[in-house]
Amino acid sequence: MAKLLVVDDESNLRLVVQKEMSRQGHNVETASDGESAWAMLEEADFDVLLCDINMPRLDGIGLLRRLREKSQNPPEVIMLTGQATVESAIEAMKLGAYDYLTKPYRIVELAALVSQAAEKQQLKIDNQRLRAQIERTNNKTIPDIVAESPQMKEVLRLVQRVATSDTSVLITGESGTGKELIAQALHRLSRRSDKTFIDLNCAALQDNLLESELFGHEAGSFSGARNRKLGLFEIADGGTLFLDEVMEMPAQLQSKLLRALETRTFFRVGGVKKVEVDVRLVAATNRNTKQSVADGVFRADLLYRINSFEIYLPPLRERREDIEPLARHILYKISGENASN
Repeated sequence: MAKLLVVDDESNLRLVVQKEMSRQGHNVETASDGESAWAMLEEADFDVLLCDINMPRLDGIGLLRRLREKSQNPPEVIMLTGQATVESAIEAMKLGAYDYLTKPYRIVELAALVSQAAEKQQLKIDNQRLRAQIERTNNKTIPDIVAESPQMKEVLRLVQRVATSDTSVLITGESGTGKELIAQALHRLSRRSDKTFIDLNCAALQDNLLESELFGHEAGSFSGARNRKLGLFEIADGGTLFLDEVMEMPAQLQSKLLRALETRTFFRVGGVKKVEVDVRLVAATNRNTKQSVADGVFRADLLYRINSFEIYLPPLRERREDIEPLARHILYKISGENASN
């Protein structure tokens, strides 16, 4: 399914295209001229733009030119016109149009072009996200979880129980108990395991940098922001986002995080377009959650949202059965091929 914007000053034709493309399974919106379409394009991202050439206020060529000059992530554009000329076709293609159809056209032909254009747009988005993921993950390896104690076996049972759902999970426990390992295990056992796992320590960044890291920013949104940057929410689309030390997040950012979790949408810093994502959130903290809410450090409604299922990790001193297996595991990792010696 692609998100389409149909722009045509002929209302009957506009509605016919909307109806037929909706029947093909696409999400379709319409506009009656170029200026109305531009306002919609500034507010939301579209995959494919179906655009008439001859329209009042702003014609199709003018809209295409504006997209090329001002939009950082423009949709693929299919030009539609009843007055086709070689000159207008050449101009549209030079300005980056995906293809060109003359009226009357067959819906089957239009549907095939829309599918091809949407696939090209998705490839561009996937490529951008993949580059960001590679830069972020840098081929990190995932350590094993060693568990012999009854407490840790219960933790792993809970992990297996909740991993296959999309429920938000809050992992609590002291620093050093292995909260990130449990978050990775939740991802590996989930239906999202073939997608990316992105982690962020909320205590490691300053407030202004944390917002940009989470939600991304547009070019020129602040000093030094020369290019658009994808946030971790966007990079983790389809996968899992792990927020460690989540209760160190500043109050203003907590509100934005809550809104993003409730609506599955957000705005980049300095942006005006809503970004839609499908992300499973796993969070962790070493704080006392009830005390943090009582002290006003953390929002109660946000805690409710991220704590649909809680997993507590006991410290090593409370599970002495794990000390020897962990020591052997660490020694094996250090010695490598010389382990038997």
